[in-house]
Amino acid sequence: MKQKYHLCRKFKEKELLIREYAVLESSSRRRELQAVHGDKFSLLCEQSYDAAEIKDSLSKGKDSLISLLRNNHFYPIGIYMDKIADSVTEMYTSGDKQPEDVIEDLIFDDRDFILLTPAEPEIEDELNEDG
Repeated sequence: MKQKYHLCRKFKEKELLIREYAVLESSSRRRELQAVHGDKFSLLCEQSYDAAEIKDSLSKGKDSLISLLRNNHFYPIGIYMDKIADSVTEMYTSGDKQPEDVIEDLIFDDRDFILLTPAEPEIEDELNEDG
């Protein structure tokens, strides 16, 4: 599944807005070849956070920030959450004097993660013994 996280630091409202999107349509290989552009992302979740709470959690470290951002409705997997936290940290450490909102989109594809993740050693041993 492809997912997009739209991060927006809103200076006037003094908040962070995170929108989570995903491509919900199933796709075949044939369709993938035809549709090189324009994935249709559907909004799954929208969360807002007070800027003061973000800054406070940043002062306590990355784990504190991740704990603040995650909740029952917004709980990305670890590798995605790590990158989201890095982006939020950069947004809030780059300075408060920017007159405009700061926006960043992070796009992930689960297939890339699955293909790049090495198998657990125990699983590899079992496969080698069987085959």
